[in-house]
Amino acid sequence: MKTYLELTEVVPEEEEPEFIRCEITDKTDTEITAIKQAMIDVMEGKKYTLTRHLCRHDEGGACELTTEI
Repeated sequence: MKTYLELTEVVPEEEEPEFIRCEITDKTDTEITAIKQAMIDVMEGKKYTLTRHLCRHDEGGACELTTEI
């Protein structure tokens, strides 16, 4: 299983959002916090959602998405 943080810009339906995905599998809490902050810094001034994505495709399972912000 792999774990990702995904940050998606919130835009009107007709626009293409900015999207950032960073793998955080096996990262420490300190590393995850730094990665999350770097992602948020990139989206400064924009509306976004931050999601934790547990990807189980390698194991033949379904993904689980949890919104963090």
